[in-house]
Amino acid sequence: TVPASQESVVTKYGEAPFGLAWGGSYNQIKSLGVNLVRTEIKDLPNSFFATTLPKDLPGFNQVVISFGENNLLWKITAYSIMLDDTPDASQALQIYRKYYDLLEQKYGNAQQFFTPKISTIEKVVKDKDGKDITETTKVEEPIGNKNFLAQLQSGEAELYATFENHKVGAALSINVDGNGKSYVIINFTNLEIFKEREQKVLD
Repeated sequence: TVPASQESVVTKYGEAPFGLAWGGSYNQIKSLGVNLVRTEIKDLPNSFFATTLPKDLPGFNQVVISFGENNLLWKITAYSIMLDDTPDASQALQIYRKYYDLLEQKYGNAQQFFTPKISTIEKVVKDKDGKDITETTKVEEPIGNKNFLAQLQSGEAELYATFENHKVGAALSINVDGNGKSYVIINFTNLEIFKEREQKVLD
């Protein structure tokens, strides 16, 4: 017999990240040797912190998986380690760019969404009569500017990206906690299970 930790779970929905199986039940995922600890997440019933996963994602140390009310694994959220970052958020951006490329290769349809902080710059110039007047211009602060970490923390700037093929959607974002530590979140959603559930509600 195969030891429980080495059984693989095969479902019609295919392989999920971390060596898991989309559409796997709680018991099937447990049978892979995964340790599951329940956590309450709004709008995501049957969610668990998952440790001792079959496969690791380097740099990510916390994974939450959600089975929904039908007991089918349909959502996986991975959190990177907390980073003591530089004011321009260079460490988080490095992880973000690395996984942006990987997710684009795997799922395609990459779309990046960036909301910059808008700064107002005032300068005194002379008008045609030689009088001093103040001109104001609005400037969009770019990704990775010298205060990017603080702008992400305050919500003045936002950066995330989405990817999807017809089966799986992924979202990638940079976040900063109250202590100024940055971290990256990757969300994976099985679109087939999501659509089937919505259809059941409609029926």
